[in-house]
Amino acid sequence: QQKIVFKTRKKIEPAQVKEAEKNLRIEFGEDFVLFRWSEIIGKIIPKSKVYKIPFFDSREVKVYSPWRQCPLGYHWVREHDRQKKTLEDVDPHCRRNPSNKDLLKGEEMDFIANSDLFLNPSIKVSKNHLGMLLVNLEMQNQFDYLIEGWTAYWNDTLKPKEPLHPNIVKALIASESTFKLKSKAKNKEVGFARGLIQITEETQAILKNLKGELSNNLASLSDDDIWDPNKNICAGVRWLYQKKFLLDHRLKRETSWKEVLMEYKGKTKYKSKENTRVKNDLERYLKIMDKK
Repeated sequence: QQKIVFKTRKKIEPAQVKEAEKNLRIEFGEDFVLFRWSEIIGKIIPKSKVYKIPFFDSREVKVYSPWRQCPLGYHWVREHDRQKKTLEDVDPHCRRNPSNKDLLKGEEMDFIANSDLFLNPSIKVSKNHLGMLLVNLEMQNQFDYLIEGWTAYWNDTLKPKEPLHPNIVKALIASESTFKLKSKAKNKEVGFARGLIQITEETQAILKNLKGELSNNLASLSDDDIWDPNKNICAGVRWLYQKKFLLDHRLKRETSWKEVLMEYKGKTKYKSKENTRVKNDLERYLKIMDKK
């Protein structure tokens, strides 16, 4: 076990010390314990005789996810031109997020979707035909690897008590867009809903707002990204997690993913024939996918 003595003029909260210890272990793979100078030798050895190590900002310890090409708290910037006094090429690189929050952008979503972890998830989605008219099996299953990969990614990143199963995501896509890439619907309250998981304009704005309702793990999509199945599913699954977080807090209990499906679709606040139909459709899709 490594011991590090730190000295700082600023008051350091215990939680910051614990966070620094945690990040040191992630970065170096060893066990570290930080000791305040005043707690161990400050009262024994004169201040002038002690070698003092300034306390560091734990954000300077870069923490990597096995899924990502950038440290957490950074995002990937593709190669591009930049105009200053002259036009210059900027190589692709990792850029720190101003808020230090984790932020996924389109370029990195594409990188992740081609990684070994993404392409070899442990939990597979059902390939049973859902019995939808005018939707053949090939059309229905063409996005399975994206559903599996992003479900695995967000499960690993957000670590819920009850992991999300990819069948839940597939049932949502079936209900929202019937697997049509260009599906689009208008809602006067939240703007147009677009793509496979019908991400609204309001949701798109929330998912990339560093000062918004998401505490961390954001997903930033451009208007073009919305129509890309890989990016649409990535952001849609992330939003499904946020809907569960909000529903748990509203009901003051741990909710099921089936309940969250209805919350995502805005069908939980009152009973109606339409809401009952949607619930029955979702339950039918999940029941079919549960069959071996």
